[in-house]
Amino acid sequence: MQSKFLIYGLVIGLVLGLSATGFTQVLWLSDKKFDFDEIPQGKPVKTTFRFKNISQAPIVIELVRTTCGCTVPEWSKTPVEPGGIGVIQVVYDARKLGWFHKKIRVFFEGVRRGQKLAIMGEVYE
Repeated sequence: MQSKFLIYGLVIGLVLGLSATGFTQVLWLSDKKFDFDEIPQGKPVKTTFRFKNISQAPIVIELVRTTCGCTVPEWSKTPVEPGGIGVIQVVYDARKLGWFHKKIRVFFEGVRRGQKLAIMGEVYE
């Protein structure tokens, strides 16, 4: 009997936990990491990350954070309907010589934990 209550308690806790943190389902259509390989210094480069909304409700990208000002994201502020495609474009300025690895976090409205993306490459003279 006690184990039955324990199981019910765990299930209720799980359901409440998911609703409290938000549950947005996206399927990334592009790889979540992009390697520019070699880039000439001073020539900005860009890539596009695409995702599909596989949840039952529209989703909105609330914020896209990067690790420095050399990486600039752009995204649509309009909701992505269920089954719709969302796009995040990222531009890297390629001013500093050498190898780089920049982290990008995508925060969907109502979800505390960001989805992780990354770009990398090497800038040469």
